[in-house]
Order: sequence, then C-alpha cells, then structure tokens
Amino acid sequence: MVHVNRRQFLLSTAALPLIAAATACAGSTEPTYGPARLRLQARPRTRGVPLGDDVILGADLQRAYIRVPATYTPAQAAPLIILFHGSGGRGDTMVSAFASRTDGIGAVALAPNSTSGTWDAIESGYGPDVAFLNEAIDQTLKRCSIDVNRIALLGFSDGATYAISLGVSNGDQLAGVVAHSPGYYIEDDPRGTPSFFISHGTSDLIQPIEDSSRPIVAALRARGSSVTYVEFDGRHEVPEDIADQAFAWLSDRFASSRLD
Repeated sequence: MVHVNRRQFLLSTAALPLIAAATACAGSTEPTYGPARLRLQARPRTRGVPLGDDVILGADLQRAYIRVPATYTPAQAAPLIILFHGSGGRGDTMVSAFASRTDGIGAVALAPNSTSGTWDAIESGYGPDVAFLNEAIDQTLKRCSIDVNRIALLGFSDGATYAISLGVSNGDQLAGVVAHSPGYYIEDDPRGTPSFFISHGTSDLIQPIEDSSRPIVAALRARGSSVTYVEFDGRHEVPEDIADQAFAWLSDRFASSRLD
C-alpha cells in the first residue's frame, strides 16, 4: 500500500501536465482480497427488506445505515450507492442529505460510520473500516436485489479521499466514484480504470483546491481514468446544483452499466 499524505501526493504529482463542513492461501480456489478490496460479487438474497431507512449492526455494534427507495421491488435489481462521511461525521447524515437523490434514481443507499473519527486508511492503514464495510455489503446484498454492475461510491471531504482510494483499488467492479472536496488519495493494489466525478470549491479553506483536487484529477487522468471535474465558486461544501450534476452523472453511469 502506498499511503500518501497531501505533501507527498503533491511532490509525487508535480511533474504531471469534491454538505457543509459541519457535518488465499496458495492453491486455494477461493478469491483473495487485499486490505482495500470490497466484496461486491452477486449472491442470493436470503431475507426480506423493509422499505425506507434501517440500521445494520456489525459484530462490535458498528453501525451502517441503509435506505431502500419506495420504488424498490425484488423483481428488478437496483443500483447501490455507498456513501462515506467526512471527518467526525456519521453515515445517517449522509443518507439523509442525499435521500431525495438516491430515491430519485431508484438506488439503495448504504452509509457506514467510520470506526474512529475518520477512515482507517487516512489514519494509518486499511483495516476495521473495510472489514465492517464488507460485512455491511454482505448484509445489504442478502436483503436487497442489487445489480452488481451498478455499484458506485460517493464521499465528502475525508469520505471523498476514502471513496477515491477505494475506487482505485476496486475500479474493475464499480460503475463510478463521486468525490466532493477530496484531499488526496491512496494507492493500494490498483484495479481497472474507474470513472470519477470530482467537485471542489475554489474558496475551500479546509482542502485548498490547488493542493488537492487539481493534482488529484491530473494524477487520475494520467493513470487512464475518465474524470468529470467541476470547480465552483464556494467553500468546503456540496451545493445543490453540484449534487444534481453528480447524480445526473451517476444516472448516466448506471444506465450504461445496467445488467440486462
């Protein structure tokens, strides 16, 4: 794993031409998973699912929040959007903030809480947050009929850093990644060339744009990813029109990735 702080990230990309802040063993036939790898493969549903909001509990009482739109039916596999909060945030706040938009495109939303103040890889390395996220994904895919070709990540601030980092390690199994005001990203066993939507305010004082999204976008494009990048006149936030643009982009990504 390459764990890169902002200064190291800027130095490494120097030569290369995005809610408010309050908020395997050898010989084994089983798949192997690196520390940043998500278990997004299809599996049979084994239980029903209530519509609306619910809580998923982990073994150590970690919490993830799930929202199933009123339009959901098991007969039609739905897209899944995994949401990552910023430092000191909560998953239920993310679900609430984007509920009308996830409902609007018929997507199931899943938003875990980080196990500490921010995400594991930002503090040290991948570990408990990925483990719990995979547990929450297991429970979600057992509850809901999910089209595994239409799974996306979305994050804000530290959650955007995390979404991009996980996106780079899971690009071969994601429809896209939305990152609002990221700081940097971490490379760990890159897979595929995922597509990104990144937004950032030009007056962001928490993650200054010239030290974050601008070099991030250049680095992602240099490694072959398609990046839709939007700068706006604002601070560390996700304005309504920017959220609308991101979900229009997600809707297009889901349409092109739909399981027929």
